[in-house]
Amino acid sequence: MPSREKNPLVTLKQTQAALFSTNQILMQEVKEREALYFKLQESENRYRTLFESSNDALSLISVTSGRYIDCNQASLALHGCITKQDFIGKTPADFSPPYQPNGKPSSQLATEYIHQALEDGSCVFEWIIQRQDGSQIPCLVSLSAIPSPNEKIILAISRDISHIKKVQQELEKAKEAAFFTTKLKANFSPP
Repeated sequence: MPSREKNPLVTLKQTQAALFSTNQILMQEVKEREALYFKLQESENRYRTLFESSNDALSLISVTSGRYIDCNQASLALHGCITKQDFIGKTPADFSPPYQPNGKPSSQLATEYIHQALEDGSCVFEWIIQRQDGSQIPCLVSLSAIPSPNEKIILAISRDISHIKKVQQELEKAKEAAFFTTKLKANFSPP
């Protein structure tokens, strides 16, 4: 049986054609990955713009460590911090009085609310923030679990409600004054 020798020219052309075809496939994959990268970059830029430009204090908490991992400028201002280094790495209890108005320790209550947000997807509550200068601010806080493939993250949105608390106190005083006035009138009214 005669042996067939391969023509080196044919083998070279076949190899070149295979390489060309593989190169075309790889170039298409590179283009698709570049397009995906630019879409992800655009999405990240939109997220960062929304996050940074919000008037509400936004911060991200790592569930694993219980520490802040990011925040916006409004959060720094609310907590009385100058730079992100003053904020990131701290816990919610680090910016709280030892106890919240309900009598529970801030560190314990913060952990409870974080776990509630993980279980339910979100939770809303009032919280006293203690700024770095020691002043305290009543806030309405909303925690939301953020889906992430790498780690569990909580988005905290905090809003200063000092003005609402002040109006509530003024209304309560007005109500008490009206009640007292009504009682006085009843006592001095002729029968």
